[in-house]
Amino acid sequence: MEDEQIKEKIIDIIKKYPIAALATVEGDEPRARYISIETDEDLNLVAFTFTQSRKVAQIKDNKNVYLLFGADPREEKNPFVNIEATAEICLDMDARRQFWQEAFGDYFSGPEDPNYAIIRISPRRIEYYGSYEKEPDIYCPEG
Repeated sequence: MEDEQIKEKIIDIIKKYPIAALATVEGDEPRARYISIETDEDLNLVAFTFTQSRKVAQIKDNKNVYLLFGADPREEKNPFVNIEATAEICLDMDARRQFWQEAFGDYFSGPEDPNYAIIRISPRRIEYYGSYEKEPDIYCPEG
């Protein structure tokens, strides 16, 4: 499959299943949790969190993360995506305003809230598993 086709399929999965399992590292131990992720057509991934969350501390200590998308127990063999990436915590006010959503008002007072942080995730290697495929198609955004 061509890179652009793989990329489109990856974006489709992320948009269809925006809740991902995000794995970080704490010391020598993996830590995983579900998190809502947004993407654009260039596979720039962003998530939102509290500045004092454990995942923020873990990412500051080790920027390597892993994400899993596509799990739906109602679909027997749906496609899924695994992403190896690096993450960074962004507190830039312009970015916080750009990504602000009214739904965040349940958790934060606004984009200026000091407890509101953005996680920018940069994929290095993405595995796309199509329905009933035993081996993934590999996509590396940096070429």
